[in-house]
Amino acid sequence: MPKKPWLMSAVLSTFVIGSFGSFSPLYSVSHAEESQIASLEDYEDIQLSSDKEIVGQEEQQLSVSSATYDPSKFLTLFDRKKIVQNFRSMDKVFPSRTIQHDKQNVFRFKKDLHKLPNFTYTYNGESRQFKDLLARTVTTGLLIIEDDKILVENYYLGNTAKSLNTSWSISKSFTSALIGIAIDEGYIRSVNDPITDYLPELSQSGYNGVTIQHILNMASGVKYPVFEEPYRTVWYNELFVNKKSFNSKMATLPAETPPGTFTYKGSDTQVLGMLIHRVTGKQPAQYLEEKIWKPLGMESRAYWNTDLHGDDMTFAFLNATLRDYAKFGRLYLNNGLWNGKRIISDNWVKETYVGSPGMPYYKNQWWLPGDSQEILASGIYGQSIYVNQKENIVIVKTSVNTQDNEMFEEVVAFREAIAALKQTKPTSS
Repeated sequence: MPKKPWLMSAVLSTFVIGSFGSFSPLYSVSHAEESQIASLEDYEDIQLSSDKEIVGQEEQQLSVSSATYDPSKFLTLFDRKKIVQNFRSMDKVFPSRTIQHDKQNVFRFKKDLHKLPNFTYTYNGESRQFKDLLARTVTTGLLIIEDDKILVENYYLGNTAKSLNTSWSISKSFTSALIGIAIDEGYIRSVNDPITDYLPELSQSGYNGVTIQHILNMASGVKYPVFEEPYRTVWYNELFVNKKSFNSKMATLPAETPPGTFTYKGSDTQVLGMLIHRVTGKQPAQYLEEKIWKPLGMESRAYWNTDLHGDDMTFAFLNATLRDYAKFGRLYLNNGLWNGKRIISDNWVKETYVGSPGMPYYKNQWWLPGDSQEILASGIYGQSIYVNQKENIVIVKTSVNTQDNEMFEEVVAFREAIAALKQTKPTSS
């Protein structure tokens, strides 16, 4: 498929923007309020100046944190004075399950640092500056790697290389990888199997007759309420008010459209998490630790937030450092190989780069920007893992942007960032 200047945006405006909840902010502040969180001056230097490690940071050893649900914590999650700290401290807001790394097997990127100029790019017929995009989207971290080398690494607004940034819907792409591994290991026979073969408790819900592939492609046809206001969502009511198991809600969701109809929704990914738990006997965070986190030599621990009943919320809420997010991107950059070791089957990763029928821009919980060698893991409020196989590049960006979702624009900017980097010389090595 040829690269197009976000033909995808026009397609998604029909299929997605008005219909799915995960890109409708739970809470929104005005641009004026966001200007008090970050200003253009915060983004004047887009070149790494130091390693910015936190020396002696304690590793959390408990498997599950003791945080409990408190409605007041959620309702202040997006407070402009707290949002940056909250987005790197979600274990203080929600219970969580720790994902340990192997301290004896840490893969560290080489460094080939470049100064990234404040280049311009064209979006919607307008010439825009990359520095303005960083400020407008209230960016907290930017990391660009070329295979095993860091080219650009910047942290803003108090974040560091050790900050565990919440991923929001980037978690969906990690969940997909775990499904691929579960298939490789024989836990799941085929993506064409009905989900009820493994989760019979869903047989009276809209998931009856839906295949695993439908769910991977956000095409279950199940009705799931959109996020409008925090206190009006299923998510908020179930977790904060009723304190029920989020997984139990999945068995009550009705059908809305025939299977095969794309509608982006968090429930589909939550069902995938239920599937992982059922077939492996492990929570997704535990399976992730065993199959990806330790084998890839992640630098830091991570954690996945859970509901009050200890079930991982796989539709969002994985929390990790930018470098470790980049390693996951590098795994997909290299078709499931990690330094010569097979982590995910070649077929699974390559299939992810190919669009699904009726929705050529989404497959296996990843977005496909329009080039056959690009994929994007995207989370609300400005979280991105962009993988470009043609250029051998992964870009990770974290933000606290509650005003808009700039996914389409950011891919255009990322492509131009790659072109700009080609014209620079390294400042160090």
